[in-house]
This record gives sequence, structure tokens and C-alpha cells, in this order.
Amino acid sequence: MRRKVSRLFYWAVTMVVLTGVFVVFKSSLGLPDDSQSDVPNGHFLRLRDKINHGQKKIQEKSIPFIVPVENPGVVRKLEGNSNHRTRNVVQEEVEVKPVIEPQDILYKQPYLPKTNMRKLDEVRNFSKVEEEEEGRNLSHPKQQKKTTKNFNTSQRKGSQSNNFDDDAIVRKIVNRTLQKKPSELTLNDIFIGVKTTRRYHKSRLDILVKTWFQNAKQQTFFFTDGYDPEWQNKTGGQMIITDCPTDHHRQSLCCKFSKMYQMYLESGKKWFCHLDDDNYLNVDNLLSVLSEYPPEQDHYLGRSSLNHAIETIDREDGMKTVRFWFATGGAGFCISRALALNMSPYAGGGLFTSMCNRIRLPDDVTVGFISEHLVKTKLTSNKLFNSHLQFLKLFKGETLKKQITLSYGLSEQRSNVVTVPEAIFTIQEDPSRFLSLHCYLYPDADICHRQHAVKFVNNHSR
Repeated sequence: MRRKVSRLFYWAVTMVVLTGVFVVFKSSLGLPDDSQSDVPNGHFLRLRDKINHGQKKIQEKSIPFIVPVENPGVVRKLEGNSNHRTRNVVQEEVEVKPVIEPQDILYKQPYLPKTNMRKLDEVRNFSKVEEEEEGRNLSHPKQQKKTTKNFNTSQRKGSQSNNFDDDAIVRKIVNRTLQKKPSELTLNDIFIGVKTTRRYHKSRLDILVKTWFQNAKQQTFFFTDGYDPEWQNKTGGQMIITDCPTDHHRQSLCCKFSKMYQMYLESGKKWFCHLDDDNYLNVDNLLSVLSEYPPEQDHYLGRSSLNHAIETIDREDGMKTVRFWFATGGAGFCISRALALNMSPYAGGGLFTSMCNRIRLPDDVTVGFISEHLVKTKLTSNKLFNSHLQFLKLFKGETLKKQITLSYGLSEQRSNVVTVPEAIFTIQEDPSRFLSLHCYLYPDADICHRQHAVKFVNNHSR
């Protein structure tokens, strides 16, 4: 008898211990009690299964709702009865940038149709949420009243707080995601390539390094044809040796541009801008103008030196005559990342020089041939790019502050330079007028302070 009692007691204690271990193990995994589960048969779904379960309930009511899918550029709309295994999918053309991640939205309620939003001052620590549709101001009491009525149609009377907050958060996330603007363009998104030659290092690069190069040191690269340790040091290692011919003929120009273009592709930057070594660049104006054009679209910006499209012979297309516009390299031009990539089958991997030979014209004309004739991207003319082919003395005063690029032309007969008001350098000290122009635009630059000091000393030593 005692043995039977002891055995029963042993088994009872064992069951209690095992039950306690199971309870502890269950609580450590964070599993809810069966009594609290809203899922049939006591099954416990993870977050994804819960979302699918909620979607199934909504579909059974034939209420359309929006869910994110694998393709980051498309949102799909599900209609009709379906479950999480088989779905009747109707795809709409809704572009989403960036993609809405599943963890951002819990589908406890059906996605509300697009409607105006009222101010939400008490929605889960969101201070202010204001939405406008078709230019209407939602702060108006009538708009708020109308919006409240739209929301209340999907809610029980008297239970407005929790459900309304969830719907408002979903609407806020989706709207902000769909309407999110692209990231702001910065100077680091721009690749600036300057084409030069060794014999112009002293006469031309010296002016650029003292002036606008100081505003874009890390973004500017000088493509030359010979090693020069002095100017490699003065440019902070930004000089690229191309091993191209040293003359100014088509082959050497196309060779340098080909190296420049290939380096840009490898940089991954959003914009590529080409300049000559006789250009002054207003970095701030360049950044402002490029910010108006999305780099993920094809854009070709510059100024033509002709008042008509150029005509040439395409030697690889049955000697046909082709017509196109091009941006002159003497004024500088810029191409977007998207256009540069679309040009790569014709210009990448050293193919650019063969394209120059195809039409027997220099690098800037060849860029126009590839962009306009082959890739079908038209030149966007911008009059803020300027070359030495223009009458530069007409640029004076406030007009100088608006330009992106300026240039100069010096000869024994005459000089073609801009007119700088209150220039602090004389014509003999600054024949190109770039030093005076830089001090006019940036009076706090170091070279300007030094020049003022020199003038002060000279005036008081007399």
C-alpha cells in the first residue's frame, strides 16, 4: 500500500514539475496563451502570417487594399476573394520611390481610399500632420468636418480613437513614401573634368588653381598629357596623366575626353561636367542649375557655338548625312548619370576615339553626335555657359554673378575678357580678369585679402 502511495506521489510531483517547465519554456519564447489568441485552433502566427491573415479577412469582404511586392517600382492592388496562397492580382501602374517595406505597415484595417487628411495633434506622438489635395488648405473647418465624416464611415460609433489612429498612420506612411522627393544634390555628386596640356600648366592652370578650383578641390580633376610634379603638388594630386598626344588635334582631344569619361563612369557620381583650361566656373551656380534636373533621367546641358544644327557624314551608316546640335567644349557642358550610362555602348571602354573617327570631328561634337543622333537625347541649351567665342566685354556687374562659366581670349591684337567692376588687380597683373572676377564674386577669398594687403602697403610706402 505504501509503495502504491509513494508511486502516485512520485508521478504527481513529476507532472507538476514538467508542467512548470513547459510554462517557463513557453513564456521564454513569448508565445501567447490559447485563450488570448484570435487565430483558430490555437495556432500562433508570426508577423508575416498575421499580415496575410488580415489581408485574407479583408479580401473576403471584397475590399481592395494595397500591399508591397517584390518589384520595388510597382504597387499591386488585390481584388476579389483570395487567400495567401492563391491571389487574383490586378496590377496598377503606381511608381513607388522608395519601396514601402512590409514592416512599415500593419494591415489591421483596409487601406483607405485617397482623401484629405485633417490635423492630427494626438496621433501617437506625431505633432502635426497636414495633407493638401488639389491646392486646398485642410486647416479650414469645413474641410476638417468633411474629412472626419470620410473616416467615420469605416468605424463604429464611439470607437474612434484606436482605429482612426492606425488608419492615419498608414495613410501618413504611404503618402510620405509616394511623395518623397529625391535626395538633395551636393557638390560631391558632381565630377568636374578639365582638359589641358603640359605647355599650358603655368599660363592657364595657375589662374584656375588660384581661383575657382579652391571651391571644388576634391571634385575637380585635370586631364593632361605629361607628368609635371610641380603642378601635381599644387593641385593636391588631382592631375591625371593620360599619355595622349600633346598637340591640339582631334585625336589628342578625343583621347583625353575618353579617359575623362571612363573615370567618371567608375566614380559613380550623378553628374559629369567637362571644362577647358580657359574656363572660369561658378561652382555655386553650377550646383543650383544641376539641382533642377534629375540625374536618373537623360540630360545634356550646355551651349551651342552655332545658330544651326551641324551636318556631317556618318561613315559607318552608308555615308549618310546626319544633323544634330552639340554643346561647345569651350563653354563647358554637363551630362547626367543616366545619359552617360546610355552613351557607354558607344563611348565606354575606349570606344569614344573610334566614334570621333566615325564623323572626323573633335570630342565636343562627337558627344553631341552620340547624345542627339544615337541615344536620341536632345541638347538642353543653357545660356549661362559661355565661351571665348562670345563678346565677353558685354558681361559686367550683376550679370557676372549669374553665369555658370566664363572664358577669355588673349591675342596680340586684342583681348576678349569680361568687365569686372572695382577690380583689385590691374590688367598687367590679371590679363584674363579671372583673379579680379573671383574677388568680385568671393571677396573673402585668401588671394583677395593678400592683394588688398599688397595694395595697402604700396599706397603707404609712397
